[in-house]
Order: sequence, then structure tokens, then C-alpha cells
Amino acid sequence: MLKKFIVIVLILSLLLVPGCDNRSADEFYESAVQYAANGDYSKAAADYVRAYQIDKGMVAAYLGAIDAYKSLRIEFRIIECLTLLIENCPNNPIGYITAAEYYLDQNDLNTALSYCFMQIDAIPDTIDGYMLATKIYYDSYSYEDALIYANQLVTLFPDEFDGYCYAIQSYNLLSKNTEAIALSKKMIKVFPDEVIPYVFLGYILIEETEYTKATAALDSCPDKTDNRITSLKKVIRGKEVIYLADIALEEALRSYLDRKDGDILLEDVFDIFYLDIVGGRNPKVVFDDIAAPLDITVEMLDDLKYFESLVGLKIRSLEFEDFSPIRNLQDLCILNLEGTNVSSLSFLVDIPYLVSLTITNGNLKAVSPISMLKYLEELTLDNNEIDTLFNFSELGSLSKLSLSNNMLSDITNIAVASRLTSLDLSNNPDISSVEALASLSSLSYLNLLGCEVEDIKYVLSVPNLIYG
Repeated sequence: MLKKFIVIVLILSLLLVPGCDNRSADEFYESAVQYAANGDYSKAAADYVRAYQIDKGMVAAYLGAIDAYKSLRIEFRIIECLTLLIENCPNNPIGYITAAEYYLDQNDLNTALSYCFMQIDAIPDTIDGYMLATKIYYDSYSYEDALIYANQLVTLFPDEFDGYCYAIQSYNLLSKNTEAIALSKKMIKVFPDEVIPYVFLGYILIEETEYTKATAALDSCPDKTDNRITSLKKVIRGKEVIYLADIALEEALRSYLDRKDGDILLEDVFDIFYLDIVGGRNPKVVFDDIAAPLDITVEMLDDLKYFESLVGLKIRSLEFEDFSPIRNLQDLCILNLEGTNVSSLSFLVDIPYLVSLTITNGNLKAVSPISMLKYLEELTLDNNEIDTLFNFSELGSLSKLSLSNNMLSDITNIAVASRLTSLDLSNNPDISSVEALASLSSLSYLNLLGCEVEDIKYVLSVPNLIYG
């Protein structure tokens, strides 16, 4: 009986020894993957290890074990797996690169680089070591060293896009633009359909003040609408000398730029977004928030063509023969004309993105071009001579409308302005019927003072309405 008991104990103990588990490497690996997916990294690591112990060439098992040990923060096990991976799979670059990336995460650049060099020595015909070494040097501002490995990338792997990128940028940062230009041209030949090579060449030629050549390079790009191409073209245009026709506006601009003499370049006005031109007794020009007082008033608007970045323009107490130069400001969002002699609004057709338009204290009569401003949210046309309204059907965003002190009688067209919340029709004595306003359910403010309204019952049913 004793011998039988000992035999049973021995059999049971052998079954409990891990090495006696007769699963295959693939089975251990699949088991480890499931454990990892469930967050049980200890069991995952154990089965990954069993997998690569059985199949020493199973790279995925090493990598899985490394990830599991990272989750468990067991550093010495990570290093152990990395060492075994490189020892058992010396002809696979992934071991060296994984080790390099691990030490890179630890900010140990020297050790990371040493693994890159090991990979290059062991498997010189693969790209990984060269690429990572280049990146490490470049990101640590060691551009001379980055250039060495980037040039090797270009030479050994001429179809590798990033190699050219690192080399060209390193040349540029080392002020070796002759070499950068030559390599950019070579890159264009290798990758003629990519935008980046043209951007590199254009940018470097701009640095070298070779604007004509830079323009030609950018124009040869197959995608001329790419933002990087158009931005560089704008830089080139910014070098253009501009000659302002209006003496007062030039005086104000020189004051703003603090430049009494010398050339004014187009780029000098690129960053001016708001312009306020004031006439009257105290003329001035305000660039953004900086005012430049004047002794004389601005007499013409021809120079607006240079201020193409404007999003806001205000002109007060001034009369001009021609307001059409405003049409050049295609990014304009806010336009305010107070006390001007503007009579035609045909220029509005070319500035469709207006969200706020104010034209007051003038002799304006025809306003039909406003009907095309579909993004308009606020419209103020007080103190003019408007007797006929335009079609509001396209103004789906209009929420505030003021038409005080005009010559209106028929306001039927307003009925379709369904998003109006504020409406001022005061001092239009010929308005007698407000039936058209009954459909304006969003209206919260209404001013009818000075109107000869016969029956206000049509607006009494509008909820939340306050009226004067």
C-alpha cells in the first residue's frame, strides 16, 4: 500500500509541474492574449513566456510578454525579454528597435542609439535602425548626426520618403541651403505627386530671397490648392512693395507701423483685421485697437485692396466718389458705414460672408443686393430713404433687423424672416399694417413707435414679445 501511495503522489506532483503542460506554443500564446485582453497581466506574462520557451523564434510572444510586464511595471523582466528576443532572433530588426524604443521612453538616448547601431551592424539592409537613429538625433537637435544617418537613408533606401524629409530639414537647420535645395529637387523627381517636396523647395528658396524661383517651384506642384502651397505664395506676395494712393491713409499706416520712411510691404498689412476710418472734425484711422490721429481726412478707398485680411471695416462721417473697392475684402464679416454717401450696394455681391451690416445716416434707397447675404445675422439700416424692402427668403440667419427712420409702408417681405428676435420699425409713419409680423414666432422685441399702425392685434399673439 505504501508503494502504491508513493507512486500516486509522484504522478500528481509531475502533473502539477508547469513544464508538464503539453500545450503548444501557439496555444500558450492564444491563452496569453485572452488573459491580457481581460487585464490579467500576470497570467498573460506567464503564458507568453511559456510560448517563447517552446518556440524561441516566436517574436510575437516576446513582444506580448514585454507589454504585459510594462503593465505590471516589472522593469527587470522587460529587459530580460528584450535580451532574449535579440539573442534568439538576431536577424529580426524588431528586437533591436523595441529595445531602442524602450530606452528612448526612459530618456536614455545613448542606450537607445546603441541598439540602433546594433541593428544596423547585424542587419545592414533594413531601414529601421537608420530611421530611428535619425529621429533620435533630429529630435535632440543633433542635426549634424541626424544628417549622417538621413543621408544614408536616402542613399540606401532611395524610395524612403522620411529619409529625404530629415535630410532636407537638417541641411536647412544647419544653414546648408545649397544642399537642401539640391536634395529637394531630387525628392521632387522621386515623389512628383507629393506636396511636401515642393513645400521644402519653395520655403528654402524664400529664405534665400529667390522669390521668382520659389514661385516657379510652388506653381509646379500638382496640388496648387494645398494650404501649405497657398501660404508660401502669400509669403512671397507679402514681399511686394505697396504704394498707397491716399496720403492720409499712408500717414496713418506709417504711424501704426512706426515707420516714418522706407518701403511699406504687403506683409505689413497682412495682420490688420479691423480698420476704422473716421472723418469729421477729428479724423483718424484705427488699425485694430491702435488709433492714428490725422490732420487731413482720407479721400479715397482704393487702398483697401491691400488690406485683404480685414474681417471688420467701419467708415464714419466720410463721403467718397467710389465705394466699390470694398468688394476686394472677401473675408469681411462686419461692415459699418455711418454717415456716408453710399448709394449703391453692388459691391456686396463679392463679400458674401457678412454677418453684420450697418448702413446708417445716409441717403440709401436701393438695398436689393442685401438679399444675397445668406450668413447675415444683424442688419441695421436706420436713417435712410428706403421705401421698398428686398426679399428676405435667403436670410435664414437674420436675428436682428433695424429699419428706423425710413420711408417704408409695405413690410410684407419681413414675414419670411422667421428667426428674427429683434425688429425696429420705428418712425416709418406710412406703416399702417403689421399683419406680416404675426408669423414671427421668435420675435421678442418690436419697436413700432412713430408708425401709424391701425391694428396691433396681429402681434399681440406673438409669445414673449416686448414692443414699443
